[in-house]
Amino acid sequence: MENSVVDRIADVDPSGPIDESIDRFESDGAVLEGLARSIPPERIAEHAPFDRMCALEQICQLRDLERAGWQRRFTATLAEDNPTIFNFDGAAVAAQSNYHAEDFAAALATWLQLRGELVTMLRGCEGPAFERTATYAETGRTHTLRELLAFALGHDEDHLIRLSRLAAHFT
Repeated sequence: MENSVVDRIADVDPSGPIDESIDRFESDGAVLEGLARSIPPERIAEHAPFDRMCALEQICQLRDLERAGWQRRFTATLAEDNPTIFNFDGAAVAAQSNYHAEDFAAALATWLQLRGELVTMLRGCEGPAFERTATYAETGRTHTLRELLAFALGHDEDHLIRLSRLAAHFT
């Protein structure tokens, strides 16, 4: 599975047509879901020697980032003039959470619902909306909505590779 994921990632051009980026953002959800579901349920909370996060932790982190990161950033960028946005400290959130006590199916369903909401929001935007900007509080760097979507795609890519490795290891 990992080679097909790597090939899929190699085809990404976040600076290309915005519809292609949104399509990719949507399809990443289905691919990530498939990879996560391919891991045997009894191994979903098991760590592999090559990754500090198990599949359950990755899905919970994706869900939390989708809600507290991408949704907040995208919404603010569309609603406000150059809003201040914030980094999502996934390690801090994970440390404060008890991901191992969470239900995998519920976390995955919530993440997929949140991803669907973001895709719908993005599909409802006209071209100029993707040039709206937001500034990260921590760095002072300003980015367009198009660039924020590219960052989200990059984060998806990381989890595509990691979950494909876990799936290959545990199946």
